[in-house]
Amino acid sequence: CGVARRGGCCAARLSRRVHLSLESWARDELGSATHCPLVASLLIGHRGHMEQNHWDGLTATGTIRLVAISGLHLGLVALGAGFVCWRLLLVWPARWVSDEARRGIAFTSIVLCCLVYALAAGFTVPTRRALIMVIAGGWLILLSRQTPVWQAFLAALTAVLVLDPFAPLAHGVWLSFFAVARLIAVFCA
Repeated sequence: CGVARRGGCCAARLSRRVHLSLESWARDELGSATHCPLVASLLIGHRGHMEQNHWDGLTATGTIRLVAISGLHLGLVALGAGFVCWRLLLVWPARWVSDEARRGIAFTSIVLCCLVYALAAGFTVPTRRALIMVIAGGWLILLSRQTPVWQAFLAALTAVLVLDPFAPLAHGVWLSFFAVARLIAVFCA
């Protein structure tokens, strides 16, 4: 338990350090821009410099959830990483890399990119949940659809509940999983 606790603290410290350095970079590069706090919150989830007028604008437009690093952000990172990785893998001749190896390389690069982004965003609870969902979805793609989609969904739900037994008490968990279940039902029916 002490080893896990130290590892968790080490990951939290690393995440905090990376997050603060990115926040400092954003402040240095964009500090004079009018919407610097908004850009920093959208990129890395840093909301420390947002003013009341920013919050009012986000609330009025219904886009307030965009400032919480969530499944949308990690999904976009996964999509971008997967696209770039797959395009690079297509350059290599087929005899050098098998189809299974290509999927494995793509899965690994997507998970690593999402993990780096999650660490940069502060590795919050919603970010960890979204990371688990990306890993479960990537696992499904890695297996080349040889397993039912719902199996990956249930694996992600199980992982979230095992890693955070109090997760069901937060309404965000249920919103996230119901949204993903709805997408699966619509697109995989």
